[in-house]
Amino acid sequence: MVTDRRAEGRAGALVVGVTLVLVAVSVVLALQHPLREVSVAFAFGVFIAVGEVVRITLPGDREAAPIGAAAALAYALLGRWGGVPTTHTVWDVVAITAAATLVGALPHIAAGRPPRFDVLAVVLQLPGIQAA
Repeated sequence: MVTDRRAEGRAGALVVGVTLVLVAVSVVLALQHPLREVSVAFAFGVFIAVGEVVRITLPGDREAAPIGAAAALAYALLGRWGGVPTTHTVWDVVAITAAATLVGALPHIAAGRPPRFDVLAVVLQLPGIQAA
């Protein structure tokens, strides 16, 4: 059983590490090519952050933020806004999702609830995968 926990710990660390690299690359690339639809990104960012704030606790001491995840997925899959095709990139989606997730996690951190980095890593990877 101890070996299984170590393997899970290594796998979780790998997922977190890959996500950190993905987020860093996304932020750099997003800053090189500024957003054209800032209001759209801001709206979805607020929606993602609010979804993270109202995170729910599931049996087994697990947490989920279904509203934040749905908002991130909606932003990733957004094709048209107001009848006009959107121009956000995969990097924009990951950068906005990362920033909004961080903002949404701040109240939990302030209340003394440490973030689950493995869960946050998956939350940040999925919209990027969907946007690609």
